[in-house]
Amino acid sequence: MTGMNSRNCESNNSSAPQYVSNNKNNPLMNILNMGVGESIELIKNKSECKFVGDGNFYVDRNGVLLKYCGFLSELIIPSGITAIGKCVFSMNTRLKKVTLPDTLQYIDTKAFESCTELEEIVFPKYLKSLGDNAFFKCIKLRKIELNDMVTSIGNGCFAKCNGIEEISIPGSVLRIGSLSFYSCKNLRKVVFSDGTLSIGENAFNECYNLKNIILSNTITTIEDSAFSWCPNLENIELPPSVKSIGSCILFGCNNLKKISISMNVRNIKKDAFFGCESLKDLNILELNEPDLHKSDIKKAHRYAYRIIKQINESRAARYAKEHNI
Repeated sequence: MTGMNSRNCESNNSSAPQYVSNNKNNPLMNILNMGVGESIELIKNKSECKFVGDGNFYVDRNGVLLKYCGFLSELIIPSGITAIGKCVFSMNTRLKKVTLPDTLQYIDTKAFESCTELEEIVFPKYLKSLGDNAFFKCIKLRKIELNDMVTSIGNGCFAKCNGIEEISIPGSVLRIGSLSFYSCKNLRKVVFSDGTLSIGENAFNECYNLKNIILSNTITTIEDSAFSWCPNLENIELPPSVKSIGSCILFGCNNLKKISISMNVRNIKKDAFFGCESLKDLNILELNEPDLHKSDIKKAHRYAYRIIKQINESRAARYAKEHNI
């Protein structure tokens, strides 16, 4: 049966990918070492591709998995495979558990998209990059444990993975892609390690059960709507490292009671805190410092006034009167 699957897969020219993008912006090229030209390289000689493992893994000469022809629910991908190509396991509804080899460095776009029965994936030690929508809509995926060599989480990578309850972002990940955890409806806790610099647009939008966000002291940028529509979020502390905040980052967070923020944030979009109507406690971190000069206190209150004005102008007016600003 294995041999039959292999032969059928190999003989179907339309189902076995024959082209590999050679765009210099594709991180897969760093692994394939195929140069930086803008053309599309045709793999002309099919003898350069082969079946490995149990005969169901079709790989090219660089160890990139191009096609899987098996039917297992628990899968151990063979050692020697360096990357999983685009859409290889997309919409495979048999998969429940996948163990990735330590030789794997890159998972391409939509590699496991809509694997709706996938519950567990064992990530390897040396994985470097997760492509756009790599695990989009893997609704039963429960746990993600990434190593500290991962540098990139692509746009929409884990969007709509409703089984995930907690995620720790290693500091090696410099940027969280846009929509990367969009609509993970059971996600409750997110922890960032020191090293991450930015959080992309809508990264955690519609994470309805998100209650606990621990941001690292290296994050400098939070982009538009990063944490919007997280109605169970009650408290968020933006570290002093943050310099820029996008639009509506907390819009729809109807139960948000407290925001801690530093005056180090210089670039605040005019509607950054729009929709935070339930906010009761705006904590300007500098006001907690001992022996603060009167002029610095006044400056901090003016800063708070500008934020409150985004939320409610009448409340801002009362605050200005109370603090004589």
